[in-house]
Amino acid sequence: MSYQLAHVSLLSIVGSSMPDRLEGMVQVGLPMTNHVVRVADIEGMAHLVPVNPEELYLVNNQMDVHTWNDIHNGN
Repeated sequence: MSYQLAHVSLLSIVGSSMPDRLEGMVQVGLPMTNHVVRVADIEGMAHLVPVNPEELYLVNNQMDVHTWNDIHNGN
């Protein structure tokens, strides 16, 4: 028997949880907690844009999963 697991770092929201900043994206910061989860339990991905790679990222909510797949699969 084998298990497909992923190491996940949950990031904390910095400021507002609404995308109301100039760039229209939510900011997240340093990991609050780390977890190991089953890959099957992951609901989706998040594309993070580094502002300061050690402590601050923007969550790119402008790219849907179909656009992501088109870019990364070369379609």
